[in-house]
Amino acid sequence: MYLGRKKIQSIPWKPSPNPAKILPTADLVEEEHTSHYKPQHFYPIGWGTSSTVWLARDLHHSICFPPRYVAIKVKANNYASQESTEKELRITEHISKANPQHLGRNFVATLVDSFRVTSRGSTHICMVFDALCEPLWMMKHHYEGNTIPLNVLKPVSKLVLEGLRYLHTECHVIHTDLKSDNILLALRNSSTLEMVALDEMNNPSPRKQVGCHPIQPEGYRAPEVCLGGEWSYSVDIWNLRVMLWDLFYGRGPFDTPPDSRGSGSADEAHLGQIISLLGPPQPDLLGRGNRNISVF
Repeated sequence: MYLGRKKIQSIPWKPSPNPAKILPTADLVEEEHTSHYKPQHFYPIGWGTSSTVWLARDLHHSICFPPRYVAIKVKANNYASQESTEKELRITEHISKANPQHLGRNFVATLVDSFRVTSRGSTHICMVFDALCEPLWMMKHHYEGNTIPLNVLKPVSKLVLEGLRYLHTECHVIHTDLKSDNILLALRNSSTLEMVALDEMNNPSPRKQVGCHPIQPEGYRAPEVCLGGEWSYSVDIWNLRVMLWDLFYGRGPFDTPPDSRGSGSADEAHLGQIISLLGPPQPDLLGRGNRNISVF
């Protein structure tokens, strides 16, 4: 029976006969420009602040059906402890199982599978998701002025809010990193992935041979986060409002050019922008923070 099943399963593709362009090791690419980047923390040798994501074909999928592709998120091993590397996996498993009947679950990424791989004596957690399409930041480039029109942004906002409602009320999870990079569109035609995979086989991409941080991206960060205070579900709503502004107007309401920060930190400059538009924070908010002395 095993042999019979094996005959109808997909088989791996042979390596591409076309050699990939080898990039000079000394030339920095994308996230390699960041000061904390160390290639030995990633599997395979790749880049990303905390993980790499790979498109993969499911070899257990029967050849009687169209090929199935998934996205595999491979976590880096540069965390302070093994416990912290397990945290995202546990949260994602909880989100996937909390309430499968809730409408909002359809608008958050849920786990298909998970496994571990070993590289250079360390273990990397791998999480498998359904493959999705382009993120919102890329979608806005399809429109004039690189901004998403209101008639498109409104229904997108409703779906994001439905997903947040599921996270907050059913999972009791705060997203903490809402930005247009992290909101992806559903894939309407799965044959697109087959085209991407074939293109990679025929024209391989260029390649090389070779801990604790604040939540939320800069510019999207809520005041209480900048001040080092306690935060809750409201930071996701702040995050969402700033992201929608960015998508509609083509820039964030609190954007600060890096060369205008002076000697202060990015959070200090960000707080300055918030105050210039919304006024000073309430005393109780300042009292909850542990960084207000250095800022105010």
